[in-house]
Amino acid sequence: MFATAPRSIRAAVSHCILNEVAYERLKTGLIDELITTNSTPVNAQGLPVRVLSVASLLGKAIQRINSNESVTGLFPVKGF
Repeated sequence: MFATAPRSIRAAVSHCILNEVAYERLKTGLIDELITTNSTPVNAQGLPVRVLSVASLLGKAIQRINSNESVTGLFPVKGF
């Protein structure tokens, strides 16, 4: 008999807007971690939510726009 490694479920979204239904679903524990950005205000209310800052990315985008450089270059795509 083989032991299986414990599994975890993570979900990622770019602009997390949580309503009461979402809070209830996160409380059930089916998702171990929700990963989002701070592009919208997020109140985790003690739930397993990791909020990543977009401040550096936005700063670089503003600098590139101001100096007439490509913003697309901030997002390297494999194979291109």
